[in-house]
Amino acid sequence: MRLKCILIFAVLLFATSCSMKGPVFGLKPEYPENRIDTDEIVFVEVDSLQPTFRWESFPRPQDLIEDKEGMLNLMRNVTYDLKIWSAEDDYPYAIIYSKQGLREPYYKLDEPLEPCSKYFWTIRARFEIDSKVRVTEWGISKREGSHQIYNLMDIGIKSPLALGRRSPIVPNPALYRFKTSCPKSN
Repeated sequence: MRLKCILIFAVLLFATSCSMKGPVFGLKPEYPENRIDTDEIVFVEVDSLQPTFRWESFPRPQDLIEDKEGMLNLMRNVTYDLKIWSAEDDYPYAIIYSKQGLREPYYKLDEPLEPCSKYFWTIRARFEIDSKVRVTEWGISKREGSHQIYNLMDIGIKSPLALGRRSPIVPNPALYRFKTSCPKSN
């Protein structure tokens, strides 16, 4: 009996260590979550063809800690931008959805997605300080201890795809990923 318990514990430990929530750069997605399985970002299956995307709100607790000048106290009109791309060969291919001015850190798609398909998505916050519009970085996956994301940012600064001096390349292969389920055949 004890050996059986040890084996079950070992299997659970192995299963949870292979797939884990991945670190991010920018706002953290809550659903679909950002998952990394060993060294690869996973396409997480969503529960609907019209999923409700959720992400952490802005300002985040770390933003408040890092705000030494108190600029966030002057912040007004926080909204969010959402972008979704279709995938081709596990790379963002064509933008299929773009929405700005979302007032809450969640959004349910108003049009259904294709079944059995892979997608990429990202979000960022948009806000005003002293009547000037500012934005956060687009959210992307980041591997712990890796400088991969920052190298992509350096390459992207002169790229026509870069959307701002500090923004990573958009589209970017490190965007958050998800997939829709396939209909079950009888």
